[in-house]
Amino acid sequence: MSEHDLTLDLSVPLIESLREDGDVLERGAFKVDEAKAKEKLRAFQLVSPYHYVLEFAQAAYLLGASRIDIRLDADEMDMLSDGKPLSAEELREVFSSALESSFDRRRRALRHLAIGLSALENIAPREVLLESGIRQGVRLRLLANQEVVSEEDVELDHPGTRMYVRERLRTEHVSEFFTRSYVEEPIIRTFLGFNALRVQLNGQAVSYGLRLPERRYDLR
Repeated sequence: MSEHDLTLDLSVPLIESLREDGDVLERGAFKVDEAKAKEKLRAFQLVSPYHYVLEFAQAAYLLGASRIDIRLDADEMDMLSDGKPLSAEELREVFSSALESSFDRRRRALRHLAIGLSALENIAPREVLLESGIRQGVRLRLLANQEVVSEEDVELDHPGTRMYVRERLRTEHVSEFFTRSYVEEPIIRTFLGFNALRVQLNGQAVSYGLRLPERRYDLR
């Protein structure tokens, strides 16, 4: 883990695979087309598709966030972070340009967004929304049929970057609703609890800096 990582960056094998099919842009950088990038991303599996939330958090950190606020309920995940907003051009090229072999923080942020969005395909959510800006900004909406809708100059309710996931209704959501126990929660508490960045989950702080959290979670 480098000084630029909030969580462990597991994308190196993916980048090496993409390098085989990419076009060299400049020394130390390359680019692949969007269709090929999506194909490679589908073959690149996270430990769990619900680790998408860590990829989104890593992206927020690389965009300069000082805090990440996450709201979870049975079928929704809503993440809001500060930091420098994404541009319309960056969002349009999230799957292709994001996979450049680059050390630039913003390009790396796009890479983590692309990995997280691809992982969500295994969950088959009803809707995925990515918004970024101050009062006005850009919006990327991924629908259930994999259609991508991009909008510019939209009015935003919150400044910063927002990543929202709404799942299809499953039977497991009923028990999660009553027990207030969500799949993403132990992942967030375990992997985002050891950093200086302020991370809140449903209004409660989960980041612990350098001290150990009082509760440990079994991710099996």
